[in-house]
Amino acid sequence: MICFSCDSDKEAAFFQEKFPCQYCDEDNIIEYNMCPDCGMMWRAINGVPQDESAIQGQDLVSFSDLLSGDDFGMLNPDDLSDDEKRIMENVTAHLEKVSKMDDGEASMSDYVHRCLQCGSTAVDVTDGLYKCTEDDCGFEWEVVKFE
Repeated sequence: MICFSCDSDKEAAFFQEKFPCQYCDEDNIIEYNMCPDCGMMWRAINGVPQDESAIQGQDLVSFSDLLSGDDFGMLNPDDLSDDEKRIMENVTAHLEKVSKMDDGEASMSDYVHRCLQCGSTAVDVTDGLYKCTEDDCGFEWEVVKFE
């Protein structure tokens, strides 16, 4: 997806959810994006960026730092649902990878894809199609770009 802020065309999606539409047989795809060039973050539904969902990634880094520290202030991570914790973990991991890549400190493991189902190593079968390498899992998924 092209960044609405700086027009970068680098891959920006770091998390996707699919929900069936309650009115038709189609799926609604909720996508969470972060531009690796300017750091803007936004949510898109079926490829359409949502108004007022954009925030600067650095603002979220400050929030995610609250989750990883000992002093949580007004935020109690025990109050978050498992889905909310998973999203925050994905955001934090993605922000750390982007930061390492920008600073030239990334290792090979920062470029390795992980299975969305079990967390094991995944391979890029074809452009945008990924498959888990764990025999017991075998989960496959596709990353779809909406333009």
